[in-house]
Amino acid sequence: MSYKHEWKISEFTKLKNIVYSQEFTIGGYKWKLRLYPTGDANENGQNISIFLELVHANGFDSRKRVQTTFSISIKDQFGYVHRKLTSMFSCSLIFRTNSGSYDIGLQLRIFNWGWAEFMPLSELKDPKKNFIVGDCCIVEVDVSVLHVVKGLS
Repeated sequence: MSYKHEWKISEFTKLKNIVYSQEFTIGGYKWKLRLYPTGDANENGQNISIFLELVHANGFDSRKRVQTTFSISIKDQFGYVHRKLTSMFSCSLIFRTNSGSYDIGLQLRIFNWGWAEFMPLSELKDPKKNFIVGDCCIVEVDVSVLHVVKGLS
């Protein structure tokens, strides 16, 4: 199963704080994109930060593991070159990443994946790159569910 969601962000250059996309459903779960227009706390206005977030993690069935790939793109609005980053993750009560396992059972139950350094702001705002046209930026997420394992204990 694969799903694409396009998010058009108007008045992009006026944004100062974190913004969220509308929720969208994939595999029976609700997701949204979280964007920091001037970077998250660690980026100090150098990079744009973007994350994919599972909205209702407390409803996630801990007996399942869902292996998923996703990519996030900021679209060149004239269709030449997009800035695209791709990641793969598995999520369950304990989800596995390339760097090992992370137990979220004691955390706030928020699943999110993405990049604090998605793109330098200087590149994003370069008028020759066409990422912002008419003060509008278009972000696209493509999520594919590769494998679902049920009945984990």
